[in-house]
Amino acid sequence: MYVIRDSAGVIYPADLCTWEQVDNGGQGGYDITNVNFYGTGAAVAKTGCELGYIHKTGRFVQITA
Repeated sequence: MYVIRDSAGVIYPADLCTWEQVDNGGQGGYDITNVNFYGTGAAVAKTGCELGYIHKTGRFVQITA
């Protein structure tokens, strides 16, 4: 299951979020922007987010650049 981690280190399930994925300018990878969390029913904007997953050791593994 994919997750989103915001700039404060809070992790949200990605299936309750929307975001835009953009090329990060040739640096090898993608960034995500315009992240919104919908777990409370209303959109809550998040900043400085990274897309990733939780490894079996419990650590966050970043997918986006």
